[in-house]
Amino acid sequence: MGKETGDKSKDKVTFSKDFSATDDAVRNIKDMSEIREDKVAAIKRRLASGRYRVEGDRVASRLLCETEENNDILKQIDIDG
Repeated sequence: MGKETGDKSKDKVTFSKDFSATDDAVRNIKDMSEIREDKVAAIKRRLASGRYRVEGDRVASRLLCETEENNDILKQIDIDG
């Protein structure tokens, strides 16, 4: 049977400053509300006054950009996975 040697060394993990900064950023994002109260209030005011209008071209452009970004992320996952 094995005999204990008295060596009680433990494994140690050290994270870089970059990891720590990334971890802090992720924590901050998780703490943020998904609803931008300031923007919601501004849109409500514009709706009430009749000054709100949707710019279809802008909406379509943003949707396309987000779709491209999401596709790039999915490609990276497929490559690394």
